This record gives sequence, C-alpha cells and structure tokens, in this order.
Amino acid sequence: MDPIEGYPAVVYANGGEGKGNRTLAVGVRDDLVYNLTPRLSSEHPSYSDPGGLAVKVAAAAIKNLKKS
Repeated sequence: MDPIEGYPAVVYANGGEGKGNRTLAVGVRDDLVYNLTPRLSSEHPSYSDPGGLAVKVAAAAIKNLKKS
C-alpha cells in the first residue's frame, strides 16, 4: 500500500480478520512499528471500509508523534 505520512505501511492477516476488521502496520523507525487493528461492529459507518479508517487513524497518530 501507499506510505502513510511518508512511512512504509502494510495491511496483513493476523488471524480473525473478517468484515469490519483489518490489521495495519506502519514502520515509524528501523526498530519500531505502529500496529492498528480496528474491529468494527456492523452498525459502524466505516464497517465496509475498516482499512480506510485504519489509515486515517494511523495518519493522525503519526502526525501527533511527529509533534512530540
């Protein structure tokens, strides 16, 4: 997938993925990975696109980490 905020990212299977679930990893340093696993209920507005939500949350988190 495309980098997130300039950092390499990958969606991968961690087991248990299905509708409303996705696992995303972003390499923020050579020795540090930020993992995100949304598990959405069928009522959640992003249920059909949990990967899109994961990318938005990861981008916001990385922007916040850059400020630190």
